Amino acid sequence: MKPKRISGTIFRPTVIRYANAEGERVSKDTPGAKRVREKSKTWRARFTDRTGKSRTKSLGVTDKGDAQILLAQILDREQRGVTDQYADHRDRPLTEHVEDFTRHLESRDNSPKHVQVTTSRVLTIIEGCRFAVIADLNANLAGDWLKERRRDGLGVKTSNHYVTALRNFGNFLLKDRRHPENPFVHLEKLNAAVDVRRERRVLCHEAMRLILEAAWQSTRTFKRLSGPDRAMLYLMASYTGLRSNELHSLNRDNLNLTGDPPTLSLAARASKRRKLDVLPLHPQLAAQLREWIGERDQLFPGSWHNYSAQMLRQDMESARAEWLKGAPDDATRKEWDRSDFLKYKTDDGYADFHSLRHGFVSRLASSGVHPKVAKELARHSTITLTMDRYAHVELDEMARGVNSLESNGDVVAPMVALEPVQPGNTQELSLVSAQQKTPQIAGFSERRRPDSNRGWWICNPLP
Repeated sequence: MKPKRISGTIFRPTVIRYANAEGERVSKDTPGAKRVREKSKTWRARFTDRTGKSRTKSLGVTDKGDAQILLAQILDREQRGVTDQYADHRDRPLTEHVEDFTRHLESRDNSPKHVQVTTSRVLTIIEGCRFAVIADLNANLAGDWLKERRRDGLGVKTSNHYVTALRNFGNFLLKDRRHPENPFVHLEKLNAAVDVRRERRVLCHEAMRLILEAAWQSTRTFKRLSGPDRAMLYLMASYTGLRSNELHSLNRDNLNLTGDPPTLSLAARASKRRKLDVLPLHPQLAAQLREWIGERDQLFPGSWHNYSAQMLRQDMESARAEWLKGAPDDATRKEWDRSDFLKYKTDDGYADFHSLRHGFVSRLASSGVHPKVAKELARHSTITLTMDRYAHVELDEMARGVNSLESNGDVVAPMVALEPVQPGNTQELSLVSAQQKTPQIAGFSERRRPDSNRGWWICNPLP
């Protein structure tokens, strides 16, 4: 029997897109959008396989020379009769692969939210780049799409999350033998530090005391949490570093309040790192929990964890209002009102619920806890994450570090100002400055200043 003639060619298909008056790509439904026909940026191959069947394959490259090389490789395999182990997956729609990827993530006991967010990001880029089959997947096109979205306002950190989702999807295709390589393995993340959209700040001791008092005395319920329940919630967040979803998952079976030391167990399904965590509890926190828990099964029920920032913000506003009421006269009250003490957002950043976790790690660092211990208590993957992102260093800490250096008095003395520097702002007290001295910051009286080194608000039982 005469063998089939194997031949092929490369081409760029004509595609349809829609553009506005300025020529920018828009969706079909955009008012004023015009239909535009243009050549695809990537090349495709049209060839006759060894069975005599005509086939078309996307090559996923924009360079003509690269496309010709890929076509030659395809024709060589067909000529030699090499079996393609990926043939069953090549022509399947990418949406089917994403569905299988979703089931793969679920089988690994990932949280429903993680599965939904990850697959949603993958599908968003697939639709945005108009990828149809595996061969269409292209890191360069995905990178260009993300670049355009960043120009439209997408944050660098969120852009990196998209890259992570794509890499995970590519790894799934590789390990499940659907594709010979991860097409996104070289798609790089950007430096998120240059585009911080939500810088968090640590609440000082005095601010935390006033927030706890305001919550404890509140008659308002927030998503099934009473005022005293919110006060205990803030206290636990500040002394365990647990995230809002992790705190929401707790019930009385997670607590061992009579052990030595008392402990809290966090199930793997509730922990962000998907591991069973057993954490020690501060003895005085354990004592307050024993008095507060009563007949509760779930410690903090309700949907508050989806609105934790809003919840804390409301209690901060109440605490600030009460603080201003305590001013001795109108002039002082006006002075205090001009400060940003107990405000949700300041020049130093936001004070949302996750800031309580930042405060927990920062207090560990400023108390001299070994970085390895701090990392384990924070349940971080690396010490770098613990120290760089969560351990906030205040100006007073840096000043004490400089002052601790040994110096030659003959050289340094003439350069040191004799008059003390007066504070030039009304920012909240840092955790460490509250430990070492009593700053003259507007709005503070002696009775309102912290009276112990760290965690002082837990040393006195809640009202």
